[in-house]
Amino acid sequence: MRVQRLASGGVLGLVVGLTAASLAQESLQPRKVALLIGVNQYHKPGFRDLQFAEADVQAVAAELQKLDFQVTVLLGSASGERQATLANIEAAAWRLVAPLGKRDIVLVMLSGHGQTLPRTPRRSMNRTTARSTRS
Repeated sequence: MRVQRLASGGVLGLVVGLTAASLAQESLQPRKVALLIGVNQYHKPGFRDLQFAEADVQAVAAELQKLDFQVTVLLGSASGERQATLANIEAAAWRLVAPLGKRDIVLVMLSGHGQTLPRTPRRSMNRTTARSTRS
């Protein structure tokens, strides 16, 4: 009877030890997150609609999920929190990166039109002007 208790206690200790080692190994792996944004239709004059931007994002999302990425997809055609609006993109980006550390991986994909904005002269930035521009 006593030998049986010791044996079962040893097995339990081995299982607990292996579980702890497995959890420690997982914590050494970098977290992988992706923010994928696709927009097919534009309301801006001069921007023609696209056919495949949203489909491209969804295809990449499927592949990244196979690689254990936590994927957030925002689309121009979606509604609510999943629509690709400036507010939703910023909120999703902050939500994804806030818990990450330096070993973690972040991937951001923008599929849609790009635009070049004219350069404006920037005044010299120092700590005082940097603080005042952030508030």
